[in-house]
Amino acid sequence: MAAGEVIRKARSISEALELFKQFNPPSSWAYLVVDTNANRAVALEVTNKDCIVREMDGSHAIQTNHFLTELLKDKALDLNVSLLNDTHGRYERVQELLRQARGKVDREVAMSILADQIDPLVGVERGLGATIGVHTTVTSVVLDKASQRVYVANGMAPVPHNEYVAFPLIGTFERENFGSLSLEVLNNDKMRQRSPLRHAAMQVFIEAKAAYEFNNDLPQAFELLKRVVQLDGDNPAYYFELAVFAMKNGEFQYATKALSDLFECSYLTPQLERLGHYYRGRAYAHLGLRDQALADLNEVIADPSVDPSMKHAAEIAHRRTARSGRYKLSNGPLRIMMQLADMLSY
Repeated sequence: MAAGEVIRKARSISEALELFKQFNPPSSWAYLVVDTNANRAVALEVTNKDCIVREMDGSHAIQTNHFLTELLKDKALDLNVSLLNDTHGRYERVQELLRQARGKVDREVAMSILADQIDPLVGVERGLGATIGVHTTVTSVVLDKASQRVYVANGMAPVPHNEYVAFPLIGTFERENFGSLSLEVLNNDKMRQRSPLRHAAMQVFIEAKAAYEFNNDLPQAFELLKRVVQLDGDNPAYYFELAVFAMKNGEFQYATKALSDLFECSYLTPQLERLGHYYRGRAYAHLGLRDQALADLNEVIADPSVDPSMKHAAEIAHRRTARSGRYKLSNGPLRIMMQLADMLSY
C-alpha cells in the first residue's frame, strides 16, 4: 500500500521519502527507490518507529532481506541461521556479479544476474540454496531506460529463467496505440539448457511445495521430493527436505537414510551438517536406537558454531534419550519453511 501511494504521487526521491515517512508499518520493511532521471538510488529501511535512508554510492544499489543501516542492525529478527545465510549470501553474490560486470551491465547481464543459481556459501550451482534465483521468485523486472523499455519475466518460478516481455515506459507512447506496438521477447533460459536435470528438479520441488503449502497433502509432497533427489542427487538441502517429510509421514527409518545421504553430498554447508546430525539423532531416538541417537546429538552439542537454540534442543533430546533410551518426535515441531533448511522451532 505504501509503495503504491509513492508510485502514484511522488515525482522525485525527496517526495517519495516524505510519503514513506507518513506510514508506520507494524513490521520491519525495506524499499529500494530509484530515480532514473537523477541517476540516484536510495534504500529506505523502516521499522514501526524508524525510517532511515541509506544512500547508494552511484555504481550500484542492492537490498536483500536484512538491515544494512548500523542503527537498525540490532532490530533484525533473526529467525534462524539458514535465513541469515540466505539473505547475506544473496547480497554478497549480487555484489560479486556487479563488480565483475562493472561498466558492462546491460539488460541481458541484468537478467542473467536475476537468474543466477550459484550458491556463494559453496561456490556451485544449486536449485535450492542461498541463491539469487530461487523458487519463491515470482516477479523479475529489468528497466532499460536507454531503450525506454521495461522487461517483465513471466512463467513458472523461478521466473527469471523464462521469457522477458518488453513494455514501453509510461509517457513514451500514446495509450490508444498500445495494441499496435511491436512485441519484443527475450529468452533467459540458459540454466534450463545448461543443467536440464537440475532445472527439472527445481520444478518438481515447486510441485512438492505446493502440495504441502496449498493442499496440506503430506504423502504427495513426500513422493514428489523422492523424485527431486532422483533428478538432482548432490544437493544436501533436498535430502534434508526429503527427510523432514519422511518424518512428517511417520517414515523415520527412511528419514535416517535420507539424512545419511545428505552427508554424502559434495558441498555440505556447516549449518546443514548440524541440522543433519540433529534430526538424524531425533529420528534415531524416536526409533529407540539410543547409541546412534546420542552420537549424532553429541556432534551438535560439541560444535562451537552451533546456535544457542539448536544446542539447547540437542541437550534436551540427549538427556531424555540417555535416560529412557528413546525420545519420540511428534509432528508438532516439524513446522518447516520450505525455502530454508531450518525449522521454525527445533
